[in-house]
Amino acid sequence: MTMSSFENDSTASAASTLDLWRSLCEAADDDGLLSFRQYMDIALYGPGGYYQRQVRLGRAGADFYTAAQFPLFGLTLGRYIYQLWQRSERRAMPSIVEFGPGQGELAYWVCTYLLSVLGEQDTGAGRLEYSLVERSDYLRQVQKQRLAPLSERIDFNWLEPYDVGRLNGEAEHAFVIANELLDALPVERVRRAKDGFEQGFVHVAGVARPDAPLKEVFLPADERLRELAQKYTPVPQSHSAEVCRDYDEVFRACASLAREIDGVLFDYGIFAHEWKAGIRPQGTLRAFRKHTLANVLHQPGEADITADVNWDLARDAASCAGVLVEDILTQGSFLMRNGIMDVAMELTQQNGSTPLSRELGHGESKAGLSTTSALKQLVLPGGMGERFSAFVFTKRGGSGEQRC
Repeated sequence: MTMSSFENDSTASAASTLDLWRSLCEAADDDGLLSFRQYMDIALYGPGGYYQRQVRLGRAGADFYTAAQFPLFGLTLGRYIYQLWQRSERRAMPSIVEFGPGQGELAYWVCTYLLSVLGEQDTGAGRLEYSLVERSDYLRQVQKQRLAPLSERIDFNWLEPYDVGRLNGEAEHAFVIANELLDALPVERVRRAKDGFEQGFVHVAGVARPDAPLKEVFLPADERLRELAQKYTPVPQSHSAEVCRDYDEVFRACASLAREIDGVLFDYGIFAHEWKAGIRPQGTLRAFRKHTLANVLHQPGEADITADVNWDLARDAASCAGVLVEDILTQGSFLMRNGIMDVAMELTQQNGSTPLSRELGHGESKAGLSTTSALKQLVLPGGMGERFSAFVFTKRGGSGEQRC
């Protein structure tokens, strides 16, 4: 990097930091307070926020990595979608909607698998459609670059979350997938005091500069938040927790996509009985920068912020949106049930003897797929296989209207 380009990058970064700081100050009330949910939303998605300019996923030179960086994960999910489509005996090509598609790797490998099998068929049923629901302009550009090699054979289109409704449920059927979507939704912070639950706020007034650490303060929670905390995070006194109010919106969007839905979301999470047992006294909120823990309230916009998914709350939100939660099982169990070993075996074929090996032969080299290492990370206890869960849901022939 030349000195001038380094200076340009530094100037742009400083401008983005100031933009984000202004957004935080504008969102604060007269006392300089904003709810933690507002803070997290701006720090991640606001002007100059982490997902708008900073996010890098992967191992080297990145802040964190996800299952989507393993080709084996996306290929297995592609197989899962194909098997469901085959069993349904639908004529139309699969229509897939991915929420929170990151850098586009999951979409790339799901589509690679589907092309490997659908390419063998002349169904006359049109082209595969793949929609990516993405809030970040920056990530949208990254995804378009990643998926460009497949764009001649697949109809990709991009939607912002508020655009999902324009699909208006016209499709007969859709597959919905997401990896680490729910954990990136803004959350409210709560703490159980002697007299009930308090709500976390971030204090920005009087802070001298944008990179100075901010302070969290707790005040009595509003009635609805108290109800949610009492039911879904029944922690012992003095313990903290997180409550996400945005699950409803996600599942309403999913339910609105088509008359029938098959969906699976992958994420890490926690159940109400675990909150009650007091296993996370400080809550699950954390920030990551360069694969190390960072201060959530220090340098907003410079690190990823995440909190464990509350599976009980997510399940009830899905039910209210009109979809049926079929199972919440470990990621390892889901992948094993849906043929990850078969896909791994196909990846070892070097002579083009399977559709998948022929498809990979046309494009990206199989070198570096590290199948054995990926299996260990994705499936075995001690890695993602046990820490992450698959949240499987469906909708059959309904309108997707809220049930509660």
